[in-house]
Amino acid sequence: MIITILIGGGTGLAAVGAWRALHPPSMIPTNISESVSFQLFYPTALPQGFSIDKTSFDSQHGIVVFSANGPHADHISFTVQRRPPTFDYDTFYKQGLSDATQFITSNGQAAIGKARQTVFGSLVAGESWVIVSPSSSSLSENDMKLIIMGLKKS
Repeated sequence: MIITILIGGGTGLAAVGAWRALHPPSMIPTNISESVSFQLFYPTALPQGFSIDKTSFDSQHGIVVFSANGPHADHISFTVQRRPPTFDYDTFYKQGLSDATQFITSNGQAAIGKARQTVFGSLVAGESWVIVSPSSSSLSENDMKLIIMGLKKS
């Protein structure tokens, strides 16, 4: 009986370990996730030298913001909000961004363009809208595409 319990317990621990390896916990704090009723996203890939500031997560008025810090005091701001139901994204991409490129990701429709000479990223996924904006023009379109393509549901 003891051997059966030990084998069962070991199997259970192995299963939990495997599940956690395949489903790592979200980096978004639980209180932030619970403060909104739409899907949140976070980056799994960032340009070299950047990392998420885990103390930057905030939620106010149904909008979640956080940032990644990089070299030379650069940072990337992430804003996740409920998708406005009547917002015209095509017009926004054409008139609000220069050189906009739209593409499909596994999460939804994305766009990259320039706003005030700085690369800007957008992802519309279900009921969520993710906006990615760097503090300087040091990020390239390839950097932004890396970020947008690497966004993961929390």
